[in-house]
Amino acid sequence: MLPISFKEAACQYLGNLELENGRNIKGKTQQIYQELISYFGEMPLVDINRFDVERFKRYLLKTNRSEATVNRYLAVLSQLFHKAVEWGWLDKLLLEYVQETTKLTGYKKMP
Repeated sequence: MLPISFKEAACQYLGNLELENGRNIKGKTQQIYQELISYFGEMPLVDINRFDVERFKRYLLKTNRSEATVNRYLAVLSQLFHKAVEWGWLDKLLLEYVQETTKLTGYKKMP
């Protein structure tokens, strides 16, 4: 089996979410098409690693996205990878932990 590209996985992910009555499909669709596909594109899903995600976070922060917005992108990315394992596109979870931007900047959420 050939490795699935990020773009292909993202499109299938959205289609499967609709079949499973997933939540916030409209928002996830916007995030996937707005930034995630343009950034990761044809990169094989299996090749995306933690360093790629860190570069993506820094790219978003440099484009003046708020930390909350960046964290929402990371949440979609994390869910996509979890579903990729569940649906058999990946053998194992490659990104076990995606660090939120609050960990990068030192900003602390109020209790």
